[in-house]
Amino acid sequence: MGRDHLAIRLGACRAARLAAFLVVSAFLVVPLGWLVGALPGLAWLMWLALPAASRLAWGLWQLPDVVEEGELPPLLPLMGLNVVVLLGSLTLLNAGLWLAT
Repeated sequence: MGRDHLAIRLGACRAARLAAFLVVSAFLVVPLGWLVGALPGLAWLMWLALPAASRLAWGLWQLPDVVEEGELPPLLPLMGLNVVVLLGSLTLLNAGLWLAT
């Protein structure tokens, strides 16, 4: 019953960089979906959350250089920012999809 999840397998540095990549790629899906005609133009409302997402991605990218093993304080602002980005971007995306119907 050991802990063997992806973050442990990858290590702190690669797991943080994977998370940063996923945050950025979530925002790249909207223009791609718009270009192929799968998403309406109002889906771009999601990009209003891009400043917070870029701060989160940049903080995650720098995290391995800052955090020592078991150190929690540098993670706390990023955890709060992650909630803001997730709720904000999904709310704006849903609002854009709703307004487009």
